[in-house]
Amino acid sequence: FVGAKATTLLRLGRVDEAEKVLLQRLKDAGDNPRLRYTAYESLTDFYRGRAKRYYAEPDPVALRKALASGEAALVEMRKFDERPNGYIAPVAVAFELQDYAKVEELLAAYKACFEKRKLKFPDLMYAQWAGDLAYYRGDYAKAVEHYSSVKELPRPQSAESHYNRYVGALYALGRYDEALELVPKLIAWCSLADRNTLYKRILKAKSEAQKKEGR
Repeated sequence: FVGAKATTLLRLGRVDEAEKVLLQRLKDAGDNPRLRYTAYESLTDFYRGRAKRYYAEPDPVALRKALASGEAALVEMRKFDERPNGYIAPVAVAFELQDYAKVEELLAAYKACFEKRKLKFPDLMYAQWAGDLAYYRGDYAKAVEHYSSVKELPRPQSAESHYNRYVGALYALGRYDEALELVPKLIAWCSLADRNTLYKRILKAKSEAQKKEGR
């Protein structure tokens, strides 16, 4: 009921009231870790939504609140049943903030969660996250190492996805043929098809020049 009420208020543009409803939900959760976890998760989603701005960078203040709520949710989750999927939102927010030290910290905890539960590692999410982290830090060799640690990365959901960064990392390393093989995996709707065609031309030209030079 509380979630539906907050959603309705948001649709009506009554954002401050929606926030109060969600904060009251947290207060009403008392010392129950499961209820507090759910309340913090809702706050994380709420603040992430507040952070979005058209034609501008996300609001860093709202993102910081989202990250704080996400980390608080993790604290509560660990009290009853730590699950890998609990890290998805906090890691995403840390990336949006470009707080790569925090991303690294969260990934270490994510990995420890897998080890604790004796799950197969690395999984698709870790390969994507760790690859993206290395890419943004300019360590392209490490990025490729992580991206290639799994058979298939998650399917791209946006024009700028991990596959774009995978191709970019291979390009930076001069591994043009490998980058060329990945271009078909990039999203190709609308004008992006033309972009992908351009990528192919550039990569083919680079590959041919590289072979002529005997490298």
